Amino acid sequence: MSVGTTIYAGGEDTSITFTGAVTVVQGGNVYRTAWCREALNVPGSTSDPPTDLIIFPQFASVSLIWIHGRFAWAALGGGVTTDATMLRVLDSGGTARIVVRGAASGAIKVDKRDAGGVFTNLFTSATGVVPTAGFEPFPFDMKLDYSTTGSVTLWLNDINVGSFSGDVTTDGVMAVAQVECSSIDTAANLNWSECFGSDSITINAGLFTLPPLAAGVTQNWSGVVADIDKAVIDDTSFISDGTANDLSGWTTPVTFPTGAWLIQSIVQEARVAVGLSGPQHFDWYARTADGSDNLGGTSNAPGTLFSNFNNFIWAENPHTSVPWVVGDIVAGFNLGVKSLA
Repeated sequence: MSVGTTIYAGGEDTSITFTGAVTVVQGGNVYRTAWCREALNVPGSTSDPPTDLIIFPQFASVSLIWIHGRFAWAALGGGVTTDATMLRVLDSGGTARIVVRGAASGAIKVDKRDAGGVFTNLFTSATGVVPTAGFEPFPFDMKLDYSTTGSVTLWLNDINVGSFSGDVTTDGVMAVAQVECSSIDTAANLNWSECFGSDSITINAGLFTLPPLAAGVTQNWSGVVADIDKAVIDDTSFISDGTANDLSGWTTPVTFPTGAWLIQSIVQEARVAVGLSGPQHFDWYARTADGSDNLGGTSNAPGTLFSNFNNFIWAENPHTSVPWVVGDIVAGFNLGVKSLA
């Protein structure tokens, strides 16, 4: 994996939104437990748009994106339903422009779609390319150059299953800004995990979750780690603070999965609400291993009901201004937030 820029990341249910009957799955073999702590289970549909969707955060419009995720069947023998949607790439207005769908005999197809819902096939793979047995999570990678002289290439389980070069656009739109996932089989749910987008190659990449483990060097808010270390959304417990400019920092895992890894970015997310008095805003906070405190420089404005704040990207180490390395995520590294007036 090269070190590029993360465009979006969706590690857990606080980083995405659901429609329909999407559920969180913990345990089993449908995701890589060394990398993450849950998968998102979604039923399939041939409707347009699908009834059940995992919706990732909207990002700044781009014409070039690599999309990565890992998928596994919820039951043995998952397959392919013709025209069932696996993934959609949308523009900033919410119109799907590129759609990965099922085709006959276990094939997969990539279509472009206009605002009226008319599909134009770009390519269809050979038959039987979608893995159908076992619970092992398989990598999905797609490179999309969304331009009139562009291209789209799809890999399943690290195997190139098809590509197209030429005009992939519709209606004169030249950029995309959001990704959604569903299931390619209307009879079997699909589990998605480790989903993110990048401007550089994502093959052989992964998303490593950094949940809070314990109070960090500076933790001035009320509450304990169990109040925020949640793999499934639960607003009945939380940490809180009534004074502006208080830091809340937390330690994270410092043992990475086996292998030699480069770190592209660190992405933060939080679920936050404010009271009728006291601090009304917050900023992102990272304490780097050298002992320096760093702020994201944003003034986020939560409402009085809990809502998700996601996809804040630390593209490089804020203290050194160079790309992150695994050696940066060691004792002394903390992630958290800062209360603001």
